Amino acid sequence: MNIAFNDSFNLVAVASYDKTIQVFKLSQLQSEVPIILDNNEGPVTSLFFQKDNTGKEKLIAIISPGLIRAYPMDLEMLACKLYQFYKDKPLPEDWNRYVDAAVENKKVEIKCK
Repeated sequence: MNIAFNDSFNLVAVASYDKTIQVFKLSQLQSEVPIILDNNEGPVTSLFFQKDNTGKEKLIAIISPGLIRAYPMDLEMLACKLYQFYKDKPLPEDWNRYVDAAVENKKVEIKCK
């Protein structure tokens, strides 16, 4: 397991040998579900935050056996990318885990730029 904080200490990322990375907003740690990045080909052995030359923050993950992946840490943009990927794929286990049954028949709308 590896844990990294960004420079402003408002995000924490947790890497695991089970091939997942969880990203938490520290200000909403108790009330918000983390973003889970689980499309890694192997165990995530190390991670750190880094700003690119435009000042945008990325999470750099080292994945065994020798892969390096950079995730944008604009969480709204990342959520939109995940939504675009999964929007037509049924994920009942995630739906049941994170969404209250009272809103099951309502349309979920995510507005992306």
